[in-house]
Amino acid sequence: MVSSRKLQYADRVAIQQADQAIRKDVMRALVEIITNANDSYSRLEQAGGKSSGEISIEVHRKHKNSTIRVWDFAEGMTDKRMDKVVGTYGEATSGLKEDQRVRGMWGRGLKDSIFWLGYGHVRSFKGNNFYSCSLLLKNGIPTFELDDPAYATAALREKHGFPAGNGSLIEIIVSRDDVKMPQYSNLRN
Repeated sequence: MVSSRKLQYADRVAIQQADQAIRKDVMRALVEIITNANDSYSRLEQAGGKSSGEISIEVHRKHKNSTIRVWDFAEGMTDKRMDKVVGTYGEATSGLKEDQRVRGMWGRGLKDSIFWLGYGHVRSFKGNNFYSCSLLLKNGIPTFELDDPAYATAALREKHGFPAGNGSLIEIIVSRDDVKMPQYSNLRN
């Protein structure tokens, strides 16, 4: 008699995968996030939308809990898209599978980057709405939390750096003790 079921993964696999993918290199994590932003601009342009192509990066380097923020002003995401893109590991979401001209491939880069560095938040404006989710460890368990959508007020836009239009902000708090933040000059180069 043969028994079959979907293969199950232990919670520690996400952290092990993140360690292997990012290899203790903050720059690799940044490249993954910037690639996602660039892919969002590519999808927007392929759909006939206009884009500035602007990607902003902000780093607050501290001895503990440094913060990395990456903004794009491209498509933005709804809560349903966040659930698929951020809340699912390995899902084909970049558009590569649909023959779009993008670079993302594995559906893991954002999650690997956040979990390897510590924890993080994804905030997005799409249309008149604001969407937000978080990736964090709760008692050692990789966890996805999705907030209810909210109306994109001027105060929310100002707080998150989006004066108008669509876009996404990835915010990572570098909380892991074994992660060394590079010096500013090395990051800039």
